[in-house]
Amino acid sequence: MADGAGKTPTQGHSLMRQAGMRVFVVLLAASVLHAGVGPQNTAVVVNADSFASKAVANEYVLRRNIPACNIIELHLNQLRDFEQVGADIGSQKLPLVITPVASLNGLTFLYQKVLARDTGHLRLDANRYAPRVIDHPPQTFTPAEEEKVGKAGALAREKKWAEAAAALSEVANAHPRAYEVSYDLACCLAQGGKADEAVAALTKAIDAGFWNAGLMQDDDDLNALKQRQDFKDLLRRIKPPPIVVQPSKGFSHSLDWSGQKYLLSTMLAVTSGRGNSVAEACEMIRRCVAADGTQPKGTLYYMLNGDIRSTTRRWGFQAAVDRLRAMGVSAEIVNGVLPKGKQDVAGAMVGIADFNWGTCGSTILPGAICEHLASCGGIMAENGGQTPISAFIRAGAGGSSGTAPSRPRPRPSSSCSTLLVASASRSPRARAGSRTKDEDEGRGR
Repeated sequence: MADGAGKTPTQGHSLMRQAGMRVFVVLLAASVLHAGVGPQNTAVVVNADSFASKAVANEYVLRRNIPACNIIELHLNQLRDFEQVGADIGSQKLPLVITPVASLNGLTFLYQKVLARDTGHLRLDANRYAPRVIDHPPQTFTPAEEEKVGKAGALAREKKWAEAAAALSEVANAHPRAYEVSYDLACCLAQGGKADEAVAALTKAIDAGFWNAGLMQDDDDLNALKQRQDFKDLLRRIKPPPIVVQPSKGFSHSLDWSGQKYLLSTMLAVTSGRGNSVAEACEMIRRCVAADGTQPKGTLYYMLNGDIRSTTRRWGFQAAVDRLRAMGVSAEIVNGVLPKGKQDVAGAMVGIADFNWGTCGSTILPGAICEHLASCGGIMAENGGQTPISAFIRAGAGGSSGTAPSRPRPRPSSSCSTLLVASASRSPRARAGSRTKDEDEGRGR
């Protein structure tokens, strides 16, 4: 598995990759919760045709004492395209909520399906290792149903409310416990002037377990209902349950996670496009090594603002802060886009598409993980859009992740920081996905 390049010809997996100047790390063996991963468990995959890739790899190998036998050199020249899952898809038609672009970390993580050309690695629920919020039994949709939901999102973006509602209605009827679909249906019905039917769909969603009163109250798609007494009564009925996340587990490649085995990986640097310079990447490695075992007294900041990336996650902020504090970790919910004048940023969930860290006067502590949860943050092409996550590395962070997988009514979790603290391991995002109506029009779960 390689950054910038992909499988060897013998693996028969057709992928086009960008940035031959990236270097990739794969964790090969089981990690024990308290012992962690040692150098002998780590493979470094480097583009032997790139000076930048070799420079970053050498820095990592030197600082982390990686055995020479664990260095994998691939001659990749300068590949120009991002991860495009091409030959594996063939004539198959992907649901509208999924793009053929995939993250390299995700392709490695889901290596069994990738090597088998099983397009199940593109499914939004492919990552069975990631702990989930426990609220109600997960709903499994067929590919045809996922396509209908994706089609509904596309129709809603075009304000074709009746057609969108028709597509969602079929899925909602087949899955009465899928409250996200019933809620989306209510939004489309309300926008289409069918207020009574919209209230009925909202009632069905709440009966099935929908509990995000803040979203329901603020959602512009429901404006036509907000003066109705039955809408107000439904709001009062909602009682948010305690947010419980599945227990985190120390990662092990040797274990079977719901029928799959995985490989953890991370991209050490991207030095092309909107990525970091070689000097910035090497400095980041040195900072992280120096921070090992220091347990700096810092604070994790959850930024609360009007951006969709913040509002769709605010339901979990307080629960995450409470759990972190119970573990002895300082955490705060702060109003604004970036933490202002804070000299102890041990982590940040920013939730904004574009930002300039240099304007906030805050200091990111070595080893901190910062996120801004934007769909294009992990895209390093020059025209990627939105602030790239490389900006966090430039500002002093030890890690970040993107692009965020999306589907209509995504349920991104604010509990990720508690999982990091609990397990001291970070599971990579499953894959890249497309932006949907949720992010384009201020909707989400």
